Amino acid sequence: MAGGSLGAIFGSEISVRLSESFTNFGLELFAFSSSILLFLAILLARYIVNTNNSIVLVERVGGGWSDAISNIITMKDVRSIAIYSWLFTSLMTIQWISAIPIIEAYSDLSPDRIELFARIEQLVSPLTLFTQLFLTYFVISFFGISSILMIYGLLFIIVFLLYGLLPSVGIVVFAQALLRVFEYGFNKPSREIIYSQLKKGDRYKSTVFIDTFITRFGDLSGSIFMGIGKIASIGISFMPIIAIPFAALFSLTGYKISKNFVNNSKEL
Repeated sequence: MAGGSLGAIFGSEISVRLSESFTNFGLELFAFSSSILLFLAILLARYIVNTNNSIVLVERVGGGWSDAISNIITMKDVRSIAIYSWLFTSLMTIQWISAIPIIEAYSDLSPDRIELFARIEQLVSPLTLFTQLFLTYFVISFFGISSILMIYGLLFIIVFLLYGLLPSVGIVVFAQALLRVFEYGFNKPSREIIYSQLKKGDRYKSTVFIDTFITRFGDLSGSIFMGIGKIASIGISFMPIIAIPFAALFSLTGYKISKNFVNNSKEL
């Protein structure tokens, strides 16, 4: 996760450097830079695969391709984590779409908006990196997984209230810093600890399926929620207020997950 934060810092700096080029070249230089980085990532992935015996990995995990789907249907713990991840990405998408008109009101010029996004990233990523390196272990140890999983929903409620009542660029910056630092510094590590209680095959297959399909479905769900509000002619600044009950459900789901985790730990 710390490596991901370093990548975000590097990528945001590239965006700042290229922001002025958007007027004349559009996304061409952005796409070219991204393609180079993606190509390097592919080379690195090939190296990692070639230096590991994939046959041994398959034999150790075992099972079939559909295990990840069947786990969500049949295993209560996995199903709860999947619902939690779905709610998280849905809520994050709602808050981000709610922030778009605030950013658009900041400036009519695309280069200015691109630079603002990059500057937000340059603020959030170092904070996240510092948290991951120096605070994650101590905060999780002190507050416990249960508190962290439940607090996240409360943070969304605070952000949604601010978006609905006091929309501004400062609130967008605050929301991004608060939610993303908490997610990558505390919440995701807590979810990984929850995953560690699963059997090896269930752990590997369920995490991949949840972190790809379920989270992307959450993005889609959040977009549909905002789209329904637009069709119903509900002001976009009011949509975060309507989403508050889902944030409360998010906290409740986190409580149930942590409760099951405690029970499973006692059994172990």
